[in-house]
Amino acid sequence: MLADLSKGTVLYLTPLLMLTAFLLSLFAYLAPTVMLHGQVALLTVMPSSSLTNPGSSKAVDGPSIFLGLLGSCSRPNNEAGLTCTPSSISPVYSKLHT
Repeated sequence: MLADLSKGTVLYLTPLLMLTAFLLSLFAYLAPTVMLHGQVALLTVMPSSSLTNPGSSKAVDGPSIFLGLLGSCSRPNNEAGLTCTPSSISPVYSKLHT
């Protein structure tokens, strides 16, 4: 019985875990420009009042930025839609005007 359990783990559970890890890695790489725009990002910058008003659970409205490996998405406030940069292997997050 223990041999069957061990065999089932090797044959069925290991490939399933590897597939899950691959899909999660792919989702994290493609977000936020290609898919999962507002849900997943490498770095998210959002307004907060936790420094000035600790313990407050009130939502703060303001600009939000979602940065990922292939580009970024932003929105000027909570009600606005997301604006995403085109996906690129070497994204340019901002251009400085001289």
